[in-house]
Amino acid sequence: MGLQPLSPAELRAAVPDRQALVLEGTFLETRTPLWFYILAEASREPGGPLGPVGSRIVAGVLEPAP
Repeated sequence: MGLQPLSPAELRAAVPDRQALVLEGTFLETRTPLWFYILAEASREPGGPLGPVGSRIVAGVLEPAP
């Protein structure tokens, strides 16, 4: 997609403190499940329900077939 992924620090900053504690020191910082990444990314976007990755996935699914 040509996008810069969120760093582990950005992922922790995008979620509530309790969820950030779960991320710290686990594989989830570097091998984040897609659904969690999309939610964390969306929480950083002002005024929009999705971030760049989530938006591209939704647009790809809703794109009309040729």
